[in-house]
Amino acid sequence: MLKQRILTAVILAPLFLLALFYLPSPEFALLMAAVILIAGLEWAALSGIKAITGRIWLLVMLSALMAALWKWPLIQPAIVWLLLVISFGWMALFVVLLGWQKPITPFKGVSYPAAASALLILPAAWIAMLLLHKSSPLLLLYVLSLIWVADIAAYFSGRAFGRNKLAALVSPGKTREGLWGALLAVAVYSLICGFLFRYTDKALIVFVALSLLSATVSVAGDLFESLLKRRAGKKDSGRILPGHGGILDRIDSATAALPFFVSGAWFSGLLS
Repeated sequence: MLKQRILTAVILAPLFLLALFYLPSPEFALLMAAVILIAGLEWAALSGIKAITGRIWLLVMLSALMAALWKWPLIQPAIVWLLLVISFGWMALFVVLLGWQKPITPFKGVSYPAAASALLILPAAWIAMLLLHKSSPLLLLYVLSLIWVADIAAYFSGRAFGRNKLAALVSPGKTREGLWGALLAVAVYSLICGFLFRYTDKALIVFVALSLLSATVSVAGDLFESLLKRRAGKKDSGRILPGHGGILDRIDSATAALPFFVSGAWFSGLLS
């Protein structure tokens, strides 16, 4: 399993970096839209949609929403306000999932609320990614790498010091100690990157604070996908990435972190 994970990462990472830094915004948008649509298929499966027609309808609606967002000028205040509202939703969901006490059992049939949530979460993450890409591909890479740093630090600090469950019924493997370890790593990483980006004084403080908050909110994306998988009785969202599972398993944290970081960066003046 570990060899598969490493091999998949070694193959995909250079391809993503090439696309990130060398594709113009329209082509990058199309490539990321394809990724989102694959994630949409996985989301449909987790929602209990087995019929081909149902899955096609979900993809059509996702495509229509992304096309509508793309029609708006990028970095338009209306989109950023939408991302801000979604970010508040993620923060509220984070609190709910942390206090989750109801046993989670696999459901039968179709969960329409779960399917509908894909129409809000996936296009929002997509347009947030494009806003960052247009502003600075390097800044987009930073946000994604921030999530990877947090995940790795949470894993090792959780294994070393984990005693108290973060959300036992939703994701038993996560601990509070793992979260604190992740935030400590993010604080150091964001401070180093802030200096490299030449932020100073107030801008540096805002950058580090926004990074810490984004990393915290990213946990909500991870926990929400864990909830969907538990309700669907699945371990992974898919099998498209050997050793990693599905696309959703790789982007779950980013679906929450990207809208939060973009809206926070816009209103704080880091993004224009």
